Amino acid sequence: MDKPKVVIEYTKLSPELLDLFDETYPSGVTGKTVRYPNSKGEIVTAVRLETESTSYLVKLSTRAKEILDRKSTRLNSS
Repeated sequence: MDKPKVVIEYTKLSPELLDLFDETYPSGVTGKTVRYPNSKGEIVTAVRLETESTSYLVKLSTRAKEILDRKSTRLNSS
């Protein structure tokens, strides 16, 4: 049986999904994103996040990408 597919904003992830996101992308999301046009024709950047029961497409706003880039930079410089 296929898992339900959910599109969600990075800023709306639950604490549990944020933890899973950090575990899944410990080095950041560079090179792991997908881009697609939304209903308004705007290009959306997102990454996939899987749980046992659900397949998420996590949309990354410009602000979220900045946060993730800073987090990735700190991890790589440690």
